[in-house]
Formats: sequence, structure tokens, C-alpha cells
Amino acid sequence: MTSFRSIIDLWPSLQAFADDLGVKYVTAQLMRHRDSIASKHWRQTVTSAHRRKIPGVSLEILASIKAGRATTRVRPRSRAARVSRSACSPL
Repeated sequence: MTSFRSIIDLWPSLQAFADDLGVKYVTAQLMRHRDSIASKHWRQTVTSAHRRKIPGVSLEILASIKAGRATTRVRPRSRAARVSRSACSPL
């Protein structure tokens, strides 16, 4: 599993995922859309997966997915940095 979305899709339905985590359906929709599960829901996600006999869902997997994202994200430069840099560049 390489994404939070792939984890969420292991549940029989998005409503079942929402119910298991104790969140509103719209919250589960946002998690899936954003491809993100807040860390405060990780334990419940793992517990619910175990109860449903969904294999491969662990805290380690969730942390690995999160860590992979942290290293691949590129922070965009601020507008001020772009402007000041272009002002110093020769034409």
C-alpha cells in the first residue's frame, strides 16, 4: 500500500470506514479526496482493520506513507522570494 487512499479503499464502503473511525461521512470523503488520514485516527484505523480482518494495515505502514510524503514534498518559494530573486537577475 502506497497511499492513504489505498488504505481507505480496503473497507467495504466509505460509510463503513467513517463508521469504524467514528467520523462523519463527509470527513471520510475528505480523507479519501485529500489522500490523508490524520494521525489522531491511525490507532482506530488499525484496530478497525484488524477487527474486519483487513490485512496489511499497521501503524508502521501509515507512518511509512506519511514519511514518504514528507520527503517528497517541495515547498514553493514565497512570492517575495521569487520577486527579490528576479529583481537581482541580469536580463
